[in-house]
Amino acid sequence: MKNSRQSGIERIPFSGEDVVSFLLSYIGETDDIVTVKDKDLVILYLNRAGAAFLGVSPEEGKGRRCFEVLGRKKPCVGCLSGPAAETGRFQFREVFIPERNTWFEVKSWPVRNADGETAAVVEVLRDCSERKKAEEELAGAVTRLEAKNRELEEERKRAEGLAEEAGRAERVKSAFLANMSHEIRTPLNGILGMTDLLLDSPMAKEQEECAETIQRSAEHLLSLVDEILDLSKLEAGKLVLESVPFDLREMVEDLVTETAVRGAEKGLDTVLSLDPSVPSVLRGDPVRTRQILGNLLGNAVKFTLSGEVRLDVSSVDSGLTGFVLRFSVSDTGIGVPENAAGALFQPFFQGDPSTTRRFGGTGLGLSICRGLAEAMGGSLGMTPRSGGGSVFWCELPFGRVPFGEAEDLPVDQRLLGFPVILAGGGASWQTEASGLAGKWLCSVRTADSPEDLRSLLEKRSGGDGDGRCAVFVDRELLRKEAGWSPSALPADLRRGVLFFSVDPPGTFPETGYLLREGLAGRITSPLRRGVFREAVLSAAETDRGKRQGSPGGSEPAGSFRSALLPARVLIADDSRVNRKVAARMLQKLGCSVTGAADGEEALRMLQTERFDIVLMDVQMPGKDGLEVTSALRSQKWTGCNGSVPVIAMTAHALPGDREKCLAAGMDDYLPKPVRFRDLEEKLSVHLSRRRPEEIDAPAEGTGGVYCREEAVLRLNIDGEELDALAGEYLEDALEILDRMADAEERGDEKAAADAAHTLKGMSANIGAERVRAAALRAERSWREGGNGASMADVLRAELRNFGNVLGWVRERRDLREDR
Repeated sequence: MKNSRQSGIERIPFSGEDVVSFLLSYIGETDDIVTVKDKDLVILYLNRAGAAFLGVSPEEGKGRRCFEVLGRKKPCVGCLSGPAAETGRFQFREVFIPERNTWFEVKSWPVRNADGETAAVVEVLRDCSERKKAEEELAGAVTRLEAKNRELEEERKRAEGLAEEAGRAERVKSAFLANMSHEIRTPLNGILGMTDLLLDSPMAKEQEECAETIQRSAEHLLSLVDEILDLSKLEAGKLVLESVPFDLREMVEDLVTETAVRGAEKGLDTVLSLDPSVPSVLRGDPVRTRQILGNLLGNAVKFTLSGEVRLDVSSVDSGLTGFVLRFSVSDTGIGVPENAAGALFQPFFQGDPSTTRRFGGTGLGLSICRGLAEAMGGSLGMTPRSGGGSVFWCELPFGRVPFGEAEDLPVDQRLLGFPVILAGGGASWQTEASGLAGKWLCSVRTADSPEDLRSLLEKRSGGDGDGRCAVFVDRELLRKEAGWSPSALPADLRRGVLFFSVDPPGTFPETGYLLREGLAGRITSPLRRGVFREAVLSAAETDRGKRQGSPGGSEPAGSFRSALLPARVLIADDSRVNRKVAARMLQKLGCSVTGAADGEEALRMLQTERFDIVLMDVQMPGKDGLEVTSALRSQKWTGCNGSVPVIAMTAHALPGDREKCLAAGMDDYLPKPVRFRDLEEKLSVHLSRRRPEEIDAPAEGTGGVYCREEAVLRLNIDGEELDALAGEYLEDALEILDRMADAEERGDEKAAADAAHTLKGMSANIGAERVRAAALRAERSWREGGNGASMADVLRAELRNFGNVLGWVRERRDLREDR
C-alpha cells in the first residue's frame, strides 16, 4: 500500500490501445504541463501545454532536456525529475521559473520497469502564480497588519498612560473639590448660622441692613460653590438621579411662593398655572426638578424689572406608565439678544458683558440646568416672547404613581355645593381659586364691588341653606375701600361666614389687624392648594369655624416646635464655631445642648448620658463621625443611645457622601452651612417619633417650658398674678445662675450645687418645669463630683426659653384685653 501510486502506474496495461489513447488524449488537452522523461531527463513525451510553455512543438521538444529548451546549460535549481529518478520516490515542491515569471506546483513520479528499476519520470507542472500572488499579498497584508498592531499597541500604551494621567488629574480634581467644598462650607456655616440668629434678634435698622448684606453675600458664595460642584458632576458623568414618588403641586407651589416673595420686592406679579389634567403625585427626581425650575424662576425675577413672572405646567405626551411635562417660565424682562441665543447654555456665558455687572451671576446656571434636564431624559430651551421678555421651557419625563390623579376623588361631601365668594378685583389668584373650588364642586361666585358682595351674602342668608359661606377678599381691595371690610357689614350678613384676606407674598399683618377687620385668617398669593382647601373647609365645618380667629385657640408662630421639647441634643464637631452656631440654633428651639470636640469625647458621652438626637460631624480628628456612628450601631455597643437618631451635619457635599453617612448607620444628612429652618425641619421629623415615656417633662401647650395652668390650679391664683410672679422669678433665677457660675469658677462645687438646688425649688413652684429638670441634673452633677459647667449653659438656655414663652403669654393676654 505504501507505493500504491507507483504500483498503479506500473500496472497500467500499455498494451491496451484504447486506454492508452484515452489517457494520451486527456494528457494532451489538460492545462497542466505534463512531460515524460527518461532517467537522464531527456523528454520522451511533451503535451500541448508543455510545448506552449517551452515555446516549441511537441515533436521539437522530444529528445531534448527541458533546461536546454529554456536556454540553460544545466538543470534548473530545484528540479524534481532528477531526485525522483535517483531516489525512486515521489517528489513535490513549488518552483519559480524566472524566464516565464511563473510559479508552478511541480510533482514528479518515478516509473519502474519490470525489474523495479526507474525507467522514466512523469512530471506535472500546475500554474500557481495567482495563488502565490494572493499568498504574497496576504503575507504583505499580514506584515502590514502586524506593523499596524505594533503601532496600535504603542498607541494603547500611550492611551493607557494618558488615561492614568487623566485619572490622577481627576482624582486630584475630586480631592480638590471635596476639600474646597469642605473648607468653604465650614466658615460659611458659621457666617450664615450666626447671621440667621442675628437677624432674628432686635437690631437697629442700619445693623439689620448690614446683616442682610452679609447673608446675601454668603448665600451667593454658597450657590457658586454648589454650581461648581454640579458642573463637575455633570462633566464627570457622576450625577446620581432619584426616581421616587413626590407631590408636584406642593413642589411648584413652594417654588412659586418663594419666587413671589422675591418678586414682590420689585413689584412683580407671580402667576402659577397648573393644568388640572397633570397628576399631583408622580415619580421622578424632585430635587433636580426643583433645582431646574428654581434656577429658571430665579433668572426670571433677576432679569425682569416690571411686569410679571409666570410658570405654566402642562402635559405634552402621555402613556400608560408615564408622561412628559412641559414647564414654561415666561417673563416680561429684558429678553435675550438674537446673537446670544445660540451660546446661551454654554458654561460661563453671559449674553451681554454688562449683564454680570448689572445683575450678577456666573453664567453657570443655564448650562447646569440643560445638563440636568438631558441627564433626566428631557430637554431645555428658550424662545423669545412676543412683546418683550422670554420663555424658558423644560420638558421632563415622569412616571405614573397609582392613584396619583385621584387627589380630590371621591368628592369631599363637606365641599359639595358649598358657597365660596371671591373678591379679587381681577387679580391672578382669583382664576386659580375659581378653578380649585370648581374642581371640588363648590358653588363659586365672584364679587366685583362691595355692593355685589353684600347682595351675594343677602341671597345666601335668605336661602334654604344653613348660612355658612367662605369669602376671600384681595388685600389691596381692603386697603383701598372700607366697604370691602367684613367689619362694615351688618351682623346678620356676617353670621356663619368666614372672611379671609388674600395677601401679597412676604406680608405679615399683625393679629390685631385681622381681628379689627373681622377676618378669620389670611392666605397668600399665589395660592397654595392645601392652604386654600383648609380655609374653605374651616368655613364648611361648624367646629372649625368656631375655632378660626379665636385668640385663645391660636398658638405662636412656629408653635409646632413645642413637639420637639424637651430635647437633649449632642453636637459632635471639632470646630468650636460650628458647635456654637448649632447650639445657638438649638437653644432657640428650646433644646438642651451638649458639645463634644471629637469622636472619642462623643463616644464617652454617648456611653453614659442619654440624648434624644445627635448632630454628628463627619470629618473629625481621631475617630471620625462615620466610625463613631458605626460603633454606636454595633451589636457590641453596651452603653446608652444605641438607637438614638444621628444626623450627619457635615461640609461634605459631593456625590456619595450622603450614601456613606446612611451606610454607616446615620439616620439623616444635613449639609453645611446649616440653615435654621432646615435644622428645625430635621429635628421635627426625628423627634416627633419619640415615645411619650422617652420625654422628660410634661408637654403642655408650651412644651413644659411654662406649665401655667397646672401652677394656677396648684397655687390657687389667677393667671395674671402668676405671670407677675414669673417675671420676678426670672430676675431672681438669673441672679442665682450668676452665683452658680461664680462658685464654679472658684471650684466651690458645694456652693454651685446649693445654688442649683435653690433654683430647682423656685422653678418647681412657678411651673418652670424645663428649668427645674435642668437644675436637678446640675445639682446631681456637682454633688457627685462631676463637671456641671455644661449644665450652666443648659440652664441659661432654658431660662431664656422661659422668658420667651412668658412674653408670648403676656402678649396673648393683652390681645384679649384689647378686644
